[in-house]
Amino acid sequence: MIEALAQENKNIFSMNYAKRYRLLTTSTTQKAVNVLLNESVVEKHGNIYYFTDPFFKSFLLRLKA
Repeated sequence: MIEALAQENKNIFSMNYAKRYRLLTTSTTQKAVNVLLNESVVEKHGNIYYFTDPFFKSFLLRLKA
């Protein structure tokens, strides 16, 4: 989930998003996002999620490359 958020941070509960990033059920995604929000790893503004530390996002994207 966290790697998916690093790549794309909009409409994360859509079916297309789940298929694209091979996520499980929407409820599992919601639980994971809630943990990230509660731990202040990400912030939500409208329907978009942002990493509170842009360097952490860059780190995640480098792991994927």
